[in-house]
This record gives sequence, structure tokens and C-alpha cells, in this order.
Amino acid sequence: MQVVILAGGLATRLGSIAEHAPKSMINIEGHPFIAYQLSLLKRFGASKVLLCVGHLGDQVRSYVGDGSKFGLAVSYSDEGPHLLGTAGALKNAEHLLETEFALVYGDSYFVLPIADIWARFKESKALGMMVVLKNKDMYGPSNSAVESGLVTDYAKGADNKSFEYIDFGFVCLTRSTLSSIPMGVPTDLSVLFSELVGKRQLLAHEVFQRFHEIREFVKASGPESLLWSLAPGGS
Repeated sequence: MQVVILAGGLATRLGSIAEHAPKSMINIEGHPFIAYQLSLLKRFGASKVLLCVGHLGDQVRSYVGDGSKFGLAVSYSDEGPHLLGTAGALKNAEHLLETEFALVYGDSYFVLPIADIWARFKESKALGMMVVLKNKDMYGPSNSAVESGLVTDYAKGADNKSFEYIDFGFVCLTRSTLSSIPMGVPTDLSVLFSELVGKRQLLAHEVFQRFHEIREFVKASGPESLLWSLAPGGS
């Protein structure tokens, strides 16, 4: 399983602490946030990671290296000084993507049996599968409608009271879905997801345990119970 981590954003919601460090390198309980992400991915079955970096990406490269200290094979795609958005960053990395891959946001932390989810996606032959949580605006604006195992509508940041679900932060995709995304043009993943919804090709995998974001750990100094007290190189 190849897992892509989108780690190139400016992290403006984190304020001054992200001024001189990318969000992946922000210190949480003595280690950069990316260390916890990579350790969890390894623990749950990932073997290869592609890091899409941008803002201060050299810091991520310097720390993670080839990924061997995490038991992973890590490669990189750099979108440079002009950020391309989430879908644009994926398009920029298209030549490094496997035929099928999983996608994780660079500010997300969750405990999830990704190997089982990946197996379900592979068996489905669908173009995409989104992990979703019934949210009802609890952890952020709900952005998805789900019916009969499909995501039937998606709108990022929508104030749509008919939406009950939220994108959990783990998505399985086929590389072919990027064919309509323009190269070098800033584009959000919501464009890609909406296209898949229109084709009825975005499966929904519902989970019942919430996800967490880096800003929670920054605010609360990262409760050990959530971080599992993982050592950065642990598996």
C-alpha cells in the first residue's frame, strides 16, 4: 500500500508557531508531528509513503530522510514555492503514484485499520473510497452526504444542514481519477471528489471513532492517551 501524505500547506490556522516550520515538523511532546503519523501508518500496515511537500519542505526531507528509521520507504514530491492546492499537489506527484494509492492529510491523526479498508477498496474495483464519520457539525462542518454505501454529495466547508457526514481524512483513489485535474493549476480535492460523486464512484466507508487534528495537540500539548506514547521510530 502506497500512502500519500499532503504536507505542503501553509498551516495558517496554527498561527505563529508555523511561521518557521511546516505543520508536519511542529513539535508535539518532544517529536515532530510527522513522526507520529509515520509510526501509526507503519503500525497499521503501510510500507511506502509519498510525502507531498511545499512550504518549508526541506525541513521534512531532512528529518524523515528515506523513511528507514520508521520502517518505511519514503519518497517526495515538491510543489515548490507556488502552492497548488490539495488536488494540484497530487497532480504534480502523478508520475510517482502507483495505480492505486491511499491519501492522508498532513494535519490528521487517527487510529484506523487502514489495511482492512485498503483491502475493501481493492476488492470493490471502484475509482475511490472515502472514510466518513457521522459528524453533524460536531468536529467541523459536515461536508458529505452518504446513502447506501456511496458518498452522494460533497461540498467542502458547506453550511448544508442536510449533510451529516465528514471526510475522515483517509481516502483511497486510483491514479486515473487525476486525468481531469489540470497540471500546475491550484485545485482543491473537492473538485475531484465531486467528479467521483457524479459518476457514483466514491464509496463511503463509515467509521465510528473520531479523528484528531494537529491543532488539538498544539492546544492541549497532545494527550499521551491519544498519541499512544509512540516513539518516532517505533512500529
